[in-house]
Amino acid sequence: MAYNIILSEVSKLYELEQVQVNVQSSLKGGMAVGGAATVGSLFMGPVGLLIGGVVGSALTSWGYWGTYRSLVSIISEDLTPKQQEQLVNALQRALEQASPEDLLKLLVLMSAGGAQAALREVAVGTVKNFAAKELGLHLC
Repeated sequence: MAYNIILSEVSKLYELEQVQVNVQSSLKGGMAVGGAATVGSLFMGPVGLLIGGVVGSALTSWGYWGTYRSLVSIISEDLTPKQQEQLVNALQRALEQASPEDLLKLLVLMSAGGAQAALREVAVGTVKNFAAKELGLHLC
């Protein structure tokens, strides 16, 4: 079905963009690891930095395991057929709503070899908007 092809291509775009759902958890995890490394370094010097970083990484990874996933995995694994159809329709509407100026810019980009980036920007923006509005996901 054409929907599967479109969703597959959108997922590939997101793999390129490396969009993660719930970036706040990633930042919190990074701060926890950095904090553990700092505390280890204060007590044991350079060896403590290593030990604190490893222990902090292991504990943070275990603590956050399963709390957030990439948007690609959500699109491919969790969307119902109806939601997939809505996403594809949203992408189609975004491309149909292009103004003549947008189409002219796209033609210029195509001649310069940048059409893929322009289309990726439209698709990524549309999927982010859909995920936020329809799925209630928090994206970066």
